[in-house]
Amino acid sequence: MDGGKLTLLHVLPPIPGYVSAYIPEGQSEKSQERALKQLGEIAQELGIGDTAGKIVLIGSVHIQILAWAENADVNLIVMASHQPEFTDYLIGTTAARVVRHAKCSVLVARNL
Repeated sequence: MDGGKLTLLHVLPPIPGYVSAYIPEGQSEKSQERALKQLGEIAQELGIGDTAGKIVLIGSVHIQILAWAENADVNLIVMASHQPEFTDYLIGTTAARVVRHAKCSVLVARNL
């Protein structure tokens, strides 16, 4: 991978306003820190350690993935996907939405 860069990205869904009043202060930051730590552990398990970037975003998952990929001038998005259920064919999964709208290639791996 000459000159390539790998970034591990995780998107946390936003906490709805009606729920946020019941969540302890600082919980969102703790969730982000935990997700970043887990990305670091995944990087270590894959043997890529500190060479990969690690980013945690908050928002609608497919929208955040697509926006980040476009802004970072990404050439390839690699993502996991579960086995689709019948309702996924009607409303679409996150992976399907990313595949449909990405401006770059997308590799979807099943059962990771």
